[in-house]
Amino acid sequence: MAGKRFLTQRELEEALQDVVTEIEDNGNECINAVYIPPDADELTDEETIDDNLVINEEPLDREIAGTFEIDVDIDNDDIVYDESDEEPLSVTRMKLLRDKEVRDTVWQKKEYTYVRLPKSQEDISMQHLKDVLEGKSPLEIFFMFFDDELLSMIVDFSLEYARENNRQDFTFSAADLKKFLGILILSGYHVLPQADFYWSKDEDKGVQIIRSCMSRNKFRSIKRNLHLASNAALDRNDKFSKLRPFFDAINTRNKQFGIFAHNLSIDEQMVPYFGRHSCKMFIKGKPVRFGFKLWCLCSSDGYLFSFIPHAGANSEKTKSTLGLGGQTVIDLLSALENPTHHRIFFDNYFSSYKLFEKLHEMQYFATGTIRENRTNKAPLLA
Repeated sequence: MAGKRFLTQRELEEALQDVVTEIEDNGNECINAVYIPPDADELTDEETIDDNLVINEEPLDREIAGTFEIDVDIDNDDIVYDESDEEPLSVTRMKLLRDKEVRDTVWQKKEYTYVRLPKSQEDISMQHLKDVLEGKSPLEIFFMFFDDELLSMIVDFSLEYARENNRQDFTFSAADLKKFLGILILSGYHVLPQADFYWSKDEDKGVQIIRSCMSRNKFRSIKRNLHLASNAALDRNDKFSKLRPFFDAINTRNKQFGIFAHNLSIDEQMVPYFGRHSCKMFIKGKPVRFGFKLWCLCSSDGYLFSFIPHAGANSEKTKSTLGLGGQTVIDLLSALENPTHHRIFFDNYFSSYKLFEKLHEMQYFATGTIRENRTNKAPLLA
């Protein structure tokens, strides 16, 4: 009798592509798909990816798949409900509120007169930025973000984790962390098929600067114990609690020069990831299809001021009356001190009548494309 064969993650991804394509062919839009890994036998802080996998053989070819959850944006106007439909009270309430809002809105066609305009302070902000950074080397600027406070935080969390696992012989310092980060950066542009090759003594493999910087065993030991949060203070309701202190620290340092840009963009950014995590996302048509999704507030030339990791469809943001996209915009803009000094741009994933109404109340100047079913019945095409 033949044994049951389980699909690998790659095979399930291919099936997912077919499902997403069929959804979009039917006139609906797939917002995102969440990869839910299979349940592990035990909780662990250890990463299961083998650093020595050959580059052309991705982990997806081996990994047994879990499940995928797909979120689809459907135009409510095209849905027909009958008496047999059973829906939660919260859903019925939201429909009634939405219908009342549409009835209470009266649209008029007329020329719009702007009574206020954004005031750009970018020239002043850029001059201040130039005064701060002028004469500094790239390395000095790097350590303005990865400063002594952040390095010490990572070292302390890592040593705490090593003690919890009775690894008393593990030693770690800020100097070790700097070397470790340097090796990671170098390996990003000097790519070898296996991680161990960086310490090889063969002329066609080894990298002398890495061998002289840190031993292979020391590198492995740091990678095994590296931690960005204390396991004793994790928030079980936060799926990114093991990264939250680091995220908060980076966001603070990204804003150390102020929000100096006049034009700001809000969009998503994918961070590639091949491990297992419930927040791992799939987005069709992106250069990076699988990984973590970050909501980002950036300048028009790409400087990142703030980011929020997307924790999936069950996050608190989805319960907001503005929806996930709208609430994300509000959360990202909380970093701005003076709304009248900026212009905000985003795409139709975020835009809605309610969001623009809210931004107008908060005195923000915002522009965005919008989907027809989010205009609150505005006759834009008339």
